[in-house]
Amino acid sequence: MNAEVGLDYALIFNATSNGMAFTDFASGRILDVNDAWIAATGIAREDCVGRTAFELGLWADPVEREACVAGMREAGRIKDMEVRLALRGREVAHLVSGQVVRSDRGTYILWEFRDIAERRRIEADLLHTRNRLQATLDAMPDLVFETTLDGRILGYHSPRTDLLAAPPEAFLGKRFDEILPAGVAATIRRGLNEAEERGSASGVQYSLTLPSGIHRFELAVRRQEAKRDGQSLFTMVVREVTDRYRVEEQLRKLSLAVEQSPASILITDLAGNIEWVNETFVRTTGYGQEEVLGANPRLLRSGRTPRETYEALWASLASGKPWQGEFRNRRRDGSEYTDWAVITPIRGPDGTVTHYLSVQDDITERKRIGEELAGHRHRLEELVRSRTAELEEAKSAADAANQAKSAFLANMSHEIRTPMNAIVGLTHVLRRGIDNPAHLDQLGKIEAAADHLLGVINDILDISKIEANKVVLARVDFDLDAMLSRLLAMVGEQARQKGLEMALDAVPGLGIVSGDETRLAQALLNFLGNAVKFTERGTVTLRVRVVAERPEEVLLRFEVQDTGIGISAEDQRRLFHAFEQADSSTTRRFGGTGLGLAITRRLARLMGGDTGVASAPGEGSTFWMTARLGHPRRKGTDYVLPLWAGRRALVVDDTPLARLVLIQLLGAIGLDCESVGCGADALAEVSSAESAGRAYDLLLIDLMMPGMDGLDTLGRLRALPLARQAPALLVTASNDPEIVQDGRSRGFADVLLKPVSLVQLHECLASRVAPASGAAIQRHPGETGEEAVPERLRRLGEGKRLLLVEDDPINQEVAMILLEDTGCRVDVANNGREAVEMASGNRYSLILMDMQMPEMDGVEATRRIRRLPDGGQVPILAMTANAFAEDKALCLEAGMNDFIAKPVVPDTLYAVLLEWLARDEESAPRPGD
Repeated sequence: MNAEVGLDYALIFNATSNGMAFTDFASGRILDVNDAWIAATGIAREDCVGRTAFELGLWADPVEREACVAGMREAGRIKDMEVRLALRGREVAHLVSGQVVRSDRGTYILWEFRDIAERRRIEADLLHTRNRLQATLDAMPDLVFETTLDGRILGYHSPRTDLLAAPPEAFLGKRFDEILPAGVAATIRRGLNEAEERGSASGVQYSLTLPSGIHRFELAVRRQEAKRDGQSLFTMVVREVTDRYRVEEQLRKLSLAVEQSPASILITDLAGNIEWVNETFVRTTGYGQEEVLGANPRLLRSGRTPRETYEALWASLASGKPWQGEFRNRRRDGSEYTDWAVITPIRGPDGTVTHYLSVQDDITERKRIGEELAGHRHRLEELVRSRTAELEEAKSAADAANQAKSAFLANMSHEIRTPMNAIVGLTHVLRRGIDNPAHLDQLGKIEAAADHLLGVINDILDISKIEANKVVLARVDFDLDAMLSRLLAMVGEQARQKGLEMALDAVPGLGIVSGDETRLAQALLNFLGNAVKFTERGTVTLRVRVVAERPEEVLLRFEVQDTGIGISAEDQRRLFHAFEQADSSTTRRFGGTGLGLAITRRLARLMGGDTGVASAPGEGSTFWMTARLGHPRRKGTDYVLPLWAGRRALVVDDTPLARLVLIQLLGAIGLDCESVGCGADALAEVSSAESAGRAYDLLLIDLMMPGMDGLDTLGRLRALPLARQAPALLVTASNDPEIVQDGRSRGFADVLLKPVSLVQLHECLASRVAPASGAAIQRHPGETGEEAVPERLRRLGEGKRLLLVEDDPINQEVAMILLEDTGCRVDVANNGREAVEMASGNRYSLILMDMQMPEMDGVEATRRIRRLPDGGQVPILAMTANAFAEDKALCLEAGMNDFIAKPVVPDTLYAVLLEWLARDEESAPRPGD
């Protein structure tokens, strides 16, 4: 071999990416290795030459070594024999090839080693992906067919053979018109033709009579990119939608609740023509439904409503905003009455206004009383000026007016909450049996409207009680960190729907404080709700700082900062006053009562603090409040985790504030933290730390980052040749189940939903992530030692007997539906008198008692039940639309045990039932007692 040939050989030998070694045939001693060999084994060339691979400890299995050597001796070569080599302390799969080389200097072997670990991983990933796709297909309840344009079936997936018109084996190779009725086959053919022309077709429906009855189906067709023998191929998904039509009956019940509303309700098109009215409208106006449908509401005009009222109405509706005001109308018989109307635009799925909804309350009698009161006040003023001796009489009249106002508020609250209970309850029930997205969206809008109405009612009641100095703050111990986490969770979904990022920037470990948790949460929730409402893009941050601290109390400053529209200095002066908003013009884009900030300021001052705002148009806003809270003697939760204390964590996020918050939270748990702003910097930082012997034990990686997102970043990190891969947590603002599943399948130990709280992070690291391997800790049913509330309630309710005392038929129906899942047997009493009679003759585990009922109210019924021989033990829970604090006090004074306000929130009802049924079980005699 001349020098030029030797040089070419050396270049080829060292240029290949596979490890190569040149050994003596007889002794097996290494004569030379290439650079790829050295990189793979980590052994220098001078340490390899003169020694055998066996002496270097590279053979993981002596049997595989002997097989390679035997192959070389027998055939003079081996090709792609799979072996395991021990490289850098771990076994790695390789393909080994060898060739005997003979020359005048001797006999040698040229070895080549190819690392196939990556190929194995790719093969495993492909198998996993294929299995996932198959599992997804198997989990689908739909029929799936692969067909040609003429409807010939090439393949199918059928999870339910009872939905097929013929045995499964009869489908393959057949056309639909050979199996199905002609009308059904023609419908399917139309769907195929539409998909051939447009690429896809959906919403094609047909009915099919099967042994189990008439079933309705809806199919979607998509043309495949591939063709077979020049023919287009199609994927057809057929879904049974029979249950969708059964939902209409349930929706009818909801319609009844609206029909029986004490307010007149009508719906018009955009031109103002009436499309629907309820029965109350008919009774109030005297017009029959057939007379008003298609007509314009102007038929009610008396001519005594100012023209400015109609101008303001249409200006507001034209800008897409609701309007409320007073009309002076005329009935069919010519009599006049006064309506207080709230008119709201109804929007379609695309956000455009399609109709107007008008809710009208006849306030004629109320205005008459108001006018009479005004006349009384005027006469009293004249009497005071002329006869000061009658001052005491005037004062008595004013007190009577205040009592009438309080009674009126209480009565209106009851009258509104009673039908609202039916709406909220039936909406909850309907949600359980509906999977149609459009119907779920409609129910969500009904639920949101109900929540909004209740918010308005509660705001009015709150401001009234505050102005009357009737609000008394509670003084209880609570975990401030946990409360902040709950608040962010309450507005998190609304923020995610708008694409906003939520952040919690609080001093870690604020711990247990003492004060009115409910009122503090109410004030902060008002700030957070406004921030989300007035912010279209960017971030909403909840910040908590310690202003001053003494042994017995702490002064905290709470801030809610947003990147929204901002507020001018002139408009800021109108904030925090009742019924005032920054923009009160008819072009205002955002609704609200104007009471929220006023309530927040008054609550803050009751807590020894104050409120304020810093803002500028286009630069966002920062609303703040301070509050003095007590320092109880008991300490808060210690969030330090010994298992993680002293370990190193790397935060990867492109937002500086998010990095700062996560570093603070990890520090409270005991970790030492560093941070970088992108995936590329994360790769460099992890490699550098590994080289310096300071490898990271935990990675927190944001999903949405420019250049390289969180999923790609982890994939590149896992490809680095590290001695140990740290567990990684994916941080994201989206709660999309597919993102969560994808994150875990791509190697993340768990997924944290923004805004990350100390409670959430602590629970994740304590129970779901092991620091050594990063694997998620598997939980099995019952491992936590706690039962879910529904299961425990059904277990406790089995065999129990409850008495429901309720006079309203619809509320009876709602309550019975909600109580079905408790396992209890429920009796119904229509009033307090019946309740006393039934309680005297039966033993009940619990009684749910309304307050306002005919013949005998709930308070008197409770007093009489308590006087029965066994009436002192049964728990009696008020479930009433009388939501004032004095109502609750009256119930408890009469002997009731607890109080549930209408409209009843199902989760609240179940939690209260669980508490009292659990007490009943604990106090029940046991065998052997």
